[in-house]
Parts: sequence; C-alpha cells; structure tokens
Amino acid sequence: MVESGTLIKKSGRAGGSGPAPAAVARAFNWFEAEAFSPEWEELSRFSLDPNPFFEPAFALSLAQHAPQERRPRFLAIRETSGAQRLIGLFALDTGGAQSWKSPFVAFGSPLLRRGCAQEALDALLVWLRRQSKDAAGFYYGQMDARSATCRAVLAHAVRNNLPVQEFDRRQRAAMSRDEQGVMREVTGKRRKELARLLRRLQEKGEVSFKSATSIPDVRNAVETFLMLEGRGWKGERGTALVCNPVLATFTRTALRRMAGLSRCRIDMMLVDGKPVAMGLVLLSRDQAYFWKIAFDEEYSFCSPGAQLTIWLANSLAKDASINIADSCAMPDHPMIDHLWVDRREIVDLFIGSGDMGLFQRAVQIQQAKRSLRRIAKSAFLTLTGRHSS
Repeated sequence: MVESGTLIKKSGRAGGSGPAPAAVARAFNWFEAEAFSPEWEELSRFSLDPNPFFEPAFALSLAQHAPQERRPRFLAIRETSGAQRLIGLFALDTGGAQSWKSPFVAFGSPLLRRGCAQEALDALLVWLRRQSKDAAGFYYGQMDARSATCRAVLAHAVRNNLPVQEFDRRQRAAMSRDEQGVMREVTGKRRKELARLLRRLQEKGEVSFKSATSIPDVRNAVETFLMLEGRGWKGERGTALVCNPVLATFTRTALRRMAGLSRCRIDMMLVDGKPVAMGLVLLSRDQAYFWKIAFDEEYSFCSPGAQLTIWLANSLAKDASINIADSCAMPDHPMIDHLWVDRREIVDLFIGSGDMGLFQRAVQIQQAKRSLRRIAKSAFLTLTGRHSS
C-alpha cells in the first residue's frame, strides 16, 4: 500500500496502440442500467469484494430517487470476445471521474470480476482518456485498504506506471472473524454496565430481540423504523428519512428488493412488544453492513442503541456465513467504537490517467478542498458545542 502523501511518478501506457482491447467500457443512466441488472447481479456474486451499496438492488433504487442533478451513471465494462461478460461495474459521481458520493453510500469499492480485474481497469483507463484529454485520473472513495479490490487497483497503477495519491486513511469499528473462526466481542466494564442497564429495563417490561428478513416482515419493519427515527432528534432537525418522502420511498424500495434476495435484515429491540431500538443491516456474501440505527429517546436511560448493537454483534458472531461486519460509522464513534473492537481501514485513492502535471494539480485541489472541509467542520462543532465524533 502506498503511504499517505506519497506518489508513484511515471507515465501511462494502457490505452495506447497495440492489440484490440480485451474489454470496453460504456456509461449508462439508471434507467438503462436497470435493463442489465440480472448480469450486474451475477457480477456481484463473483466480484473480488462484495459491496451492497453498488449492487443493483440498492444502487438503482437510490439512483432512481436521487435528485436529477445528483444522479450517478453506471460504467459497465464488458469483454469484447466470447459471451461478452460483464466484468466490471463502477458507480460514477456526476463529474464522471470518481466513484459515486452519497450520504447513503458507506463503501465505494467497484465490482471487478475475479480473474478479470486488470482487463476491467484497462478499459476504465481507456474510457477516461477518451472522455477528455484533460482527464487527470479516477478517484476511488471509501475503499477497504486491505481488500483484494484495492490491491488490484494499486497493482494496475504500478503495471501501467500511473501516479497514485492516498487521502485520509482512517479506521472505523468492525468485527471480523479470526483464523479460528471467532469474532471478538466486547468485554470488561462497558459490557457489565450495559448488562446492568438491561436488567434495569427488564424491571419495567419484557425485553426481547428479533430480526425481520422476509419481504413482508421487512416491509412492515421499514415503516416502523421510519416512524421511530422520525420521532427522535433527526426528526426534530428534519434529517430523518421520513422527513423527505423521496428518501423514504428509496428506503422502502431498496430494502424490499434486497429482502427478495436475502440481502438485508432489520434488527429490533422491543419492550413489551414495542420497538425501542432498530437497525438496518445490509448483507452481501460474507459481509454485513450496519447501515442505520434509530432508537426511542424515552429509553435513553438504558442505552437502547448500544443494547441493540451488542445483540446484533452476538447474532452476527453466531452466523458462520458472516466473516466481516462493518459498522459504517465515522472514525472514533463514541458508541460503537467501544462495542465492536476490530477496525476496518478505509482509504480514498486517486489514480492518475498518465499526465503528471494534470495529476499534481488535481491532487492540490483535492487537498485544499479537504483542508477547507476540516476547518468548516471544526468551526461548526465549536459553535454547536458538539464533539467531532
């Protein structure tokens, strides 16, 4: 892995004269991409790494309901011979030269078919260069720094002598299965304190936990989640999903489609049958993504969000099909960082398309933007008296 702030300074060769390319790339809008969603779904089962956010059930639902000016395009990469299989899928932000950025997307890894990653990345590079002679490169956001996809992207850059810049390597809470097949769970004072609070809650009513996984159960649970989130602080600030009918519809659509593929679960903590904490979990192959959480603030005295998180951790640890659980949380999150003790290393990568001058200017612009965002965030937190986590 290239260290933060370092560059590989060389000139590119992919996309030049030579034999016919093994694959070609073409961009589609969400409506056009829906037509090949079965092939896209097949690709997701054989990609280097899973990513539920860029699989068709979620990505097309979000794209359909996104504002027109923020809708992504989907870059499909196909082999040029044989069955012309789909071997790569990139969700592109409106600028076209970076992975799709959305507050609802917590992971940015493209889908690259196993055994065909380098051919797919060659096709991406050719496509970038044809889009504009001023194309500086491609920006990969929110990549798992240790993933097979990240290694393939960096190997392609080295093979083609392309410059590389890393931004903001950070860690977020996760759980991962070790070589003995064990997922570590939180112990110590925090676990004991939560157990004490749970006993206190049990004095007030019957406490139970359950998961919704079938289409009908997920459909009903989504409505309950939307109402629960809307009654909390997000509802007061107008940022709850239910406050925006379009976002609420996206959530219903995406989770219904994912439930039909057994790709999601909605976990609930109930007191006398009343949900007091709920979590939306996306599933893809051997990975789980704790996408969203909501809780009833009337029960804050017993930390319902933390109680649900502990229960979810236990449930995932017992599920032999899950090897990684990603919290999707910000680094240093005050709640989940103390409960999920492993870490997933996330990094943003900018891979140049060959022109070193264009690349360096793009890097300087990106660094300036990030610096301004950090200053603005710090000022906002100071004014509101909130913590950075």
